[in-house]
Amino acid sequence: MNQYTHDPAVTVIETSQLLTVSQLSKVLQTSRRNIEKLRKYGLPVYFLSPGGHPRFDLTEVKEWMRRNSRKNS
Repeated sequence: MNQYTHDPAVTVIETSQLLTVSQLSKVLQTSRRNIEKLRKYGLPVYFLSPGGHPRFDLTEVKEWMRRNSRKNS
């Protein structure tokens, strides 16, 4: 398989680890509204679904939150 060949199995593994707004809000124990507010401040979105819905990588989100916490300001 060369670098330009799309492997659907890899995509399934990668996207299955991405979270919706609802899933992320449950993991972070916050509201969906707060997730949307955080997006305005730069919360990293991994990609938008074909319908325009954001998907988040939890590791990236936690790193962003660590870097942007009030303790570090």
